[in-house]
Amino acid sequence: MNLFSEAKAVNHIDLDGVTIFTTERTIAIDGEIEVSRFEHEGEIEQFVLRIPTLEIEATPAVAHLFDGRYIAASELLNTFIANSTSIDYV
Repeated sequence: MNLFSEAKAVNHIDLDGVTIFTTERTIAIDGEIEVSRFEHEGEIEQFVLRIPTLEIEATPAVAHLFDGRYIAASELLNTFIANSTSIDYV
């Protein structure tokens, strides 16, 4: 079972009425860590990891982390950094 399968899907639409991402599903890991999966037309486009002072966007290569097993916060963070497309301090 994928950890995102039970997450509520949220549709995103831009100002012109065109869907940017079909769905966003967000899960919480170890309390203060959130991970969102963004999909477009059934394909995973990116993942975003958020902690209180950091937001990391990563490629779909991190998808294997969420297939029904416990994820250690350190493994999650290291994998996101290794596959990052953007790192922002918030």
